Order: sequence, then C-alpha cells, then structure tokens
Amino acid sequence: MHPFIYCFDIACGIFAFGYGAHVCFAGRGVLFLQIVTCAFGCFLLGDIYNLCYFFCLGEYIGPYKNGFGIGSLGYIGGLVFLFSSYYGAMDRIGDDRSKKLFKFRLIPLIPTFFNIVYYILFYLNSKNNIYFLVCMILLSAVSYFAFKHMILPDAPNGILKSLRMYNFLILVFCLFHSLHIVFQIIYKDAARILEIFTGIITLVIIPVATRGVKKWYT
Repeated sequence: MHPFIYCFDIACGIFAFGYGAHVCFAGRGVLFLQIVTCAFGCFLLGDIYNLCYFFCLGEYIGPYKNGFGIGSLGYIGGLVFLFSSYYGAMDRIGDDRSKKLFKFRLIPLIPTFFNIVYYILFYLNSKNNIYFLVCMILLSAVSYFAFKHMILPDAPNGILKSLRMYNFLILVFCLFHSLHIVFQIIYKDAARILEIFTGIITLVIIPVATRGVKKWYT
C-alpha cells in the first residue's frame, strides 16, 4: 500500500480522535461521545503501528497478512468500543423489546447476512481466518445496531432522529471495512480506494456525532 494512504489515514484518525477528545473529555462530556472517540483512538493506534512497521521494514503488514498482532488489536479494540456505544442503555432508548418493533429488529440482520457470506466465500480460504472471524462478528454486531437505530421510530426526546446521519456513516464505515478485508486478498487497487473513502468518513463521523448529541440536549 502506498505511504500516502498510510499518512492520509493517520491524519484523518488524528483529526477524529483530537476533535472528539477536545469536545468530550474537556470538562463534563457525554459518555456516548467518549466511547466513540476511544474507538477511533484505537483505530489510530493500529494505523500508527502499521506505518511504523512500513517505514522500519519496508512492507505492509496488515492484519489480513499477519493475523493477530499489535496493529490488529487496535482495530479490534475500536470495533469493541463502537459495539459498546450501542449495546445496553443506548439501544433500549429506542427499542423497548415490544412485539410491535419486531420488524425493526429483524431488518437490520441484512448486513449481518452479507458479512457471513463474505466469511464463507473468502475468510475460510485465508490462513488467518480466526482474525477475520472476530472482525466479521464485531462488524456484523456494529452494523446491526447502526442500521437498527437508523430505522427505529424516534424516541420521545429525539435522540434517534438526531443521530440518524451518524448511524448511517457508521454503517457505511463497517461496510467499507468488510469490503476492504476482502479486497486486500483479491483486488488490492480497490482496497486502496476504499482506504481513502474510509479516511474521509473518519473525518466527519465525530463532528456529525457531536452535532447530533447537541441536538438531543437542546
């Protein structure tokens, strides 16, 4: 992968983490934003590790090639943080587990289905399928909640409506990550393009989340 893409990803990650840290850790911040900021801090650490490895040894050693390692733990940690931002209190704001909302719990399984197809078609042919399996599970879980919160009827205080654009960006972010893992194996040029688009999404996710949080507080 080209060094420019490395540097671009890291620049986007620094902006996302720096912006989020300034907004939610300076003074009394919102826990939701703090968790999301930590997620992109983990992604940033993974990118920094891969950049250092590239400049020291002259080759890209992404998790698709090396399996579990320091860099891959950064990406997995980021996905765990994103999952924890949805699971629990945030999810119960819009979903009271009633039967009338059953279809809103069923439809978001579509991204999960596609991730399972990805795993069956490509990941099992990889030597590092354990890492891919972990990523598939986490990406599927985050995609499920992001899609679900996009289509759920709005909560009385307007939280879900104010975060619909954020959830859409997270859904696209997860989709790009799933495709990126596959294309790293079968079509590297497409993987480079996806890496750039993922960086662009990273630039806007935290500001969009911050604006959404401000809306539900006003």
